[in-house]
Amino acid sequence: AAETSMTDWLGVTLAAGMRLGYDPWLHTETERRRLEKVCAKAGAHLIQVPDNPIDAIWQGQPAQPVTPIVAHPVKYAGLASDKKRKQVAEFLDRNGLDACVLTAPESVAWLLNIRGRDVPCTPVSLGYAVIQAAGGIELFTDPKKMSPGLDKHLGPEVVVLESEALTAELGHLGTRGSRVGVEFVRAPAKVVTTLQGAGAEVIDIGDPTTLPKADTSQLKLMATAASVR
Repeated sequence: AAETSMTDWLGVTLAAGMRLGYDPWLHTETERRRLEKVCAKAGAHLIQVPDNPIDAIWQGQPAQPVTPIVAHPVKYAGLASDKKRKQVAEFLDRNGLDACVLTAPESVAWLLNIRGRDVPCTPVSLGYAVIQAAGGIELFTDPKKMSPGLDKHLGPEVVVLESEALTAELGHLGTRGSRVGVEFVRAPAKVVTTLQGAGAEVIDIGDPTTLPKADTSQLKLMATAASVR
């Protein structure tokens, strides 16, 4: 383990007027806020870089994995995807949220009853999802991953878009003045800053699939707990 944490090192290294760059796709919103506090204390500035400088010099960088996304049968999933989506959408509606951004691959896999092989030893496919309180959902991934018949499994309410289209969708949510739920501790800072920059109200609600993964009846408890807070 490191003897000095990154934030401690920055605290003694940064000076007034310095500019600290960060990649908003590689740091979570929680981490971004922590870095922002360190910079503010030192009189430095935290700058979101448009391109990661390491990518520019990394020769032979491995390409993003492209493995097939396959359907996960209901007999193993326990509950049909449309029912899961309906329950999560109702939770969002009860708590005054227009949408929620899912950034954890295992949450997307659970919600849509899909599996993949993008990550060793973990049956998930990399990507993001935006679920609307009105019931629709967008899956952001590489369309080349779609296995034959997967569109039928997902159903007409699930729209599959290129991964690069996520930023535009976040902008649309913002321009509509939406209230959007995001899990700050896991979501890339880029998701939150893009939403806020476009005019959305972003709420740190945690991942709404966490408890229902263990027991779908927990959604009612989640709604009750959220209303109490």
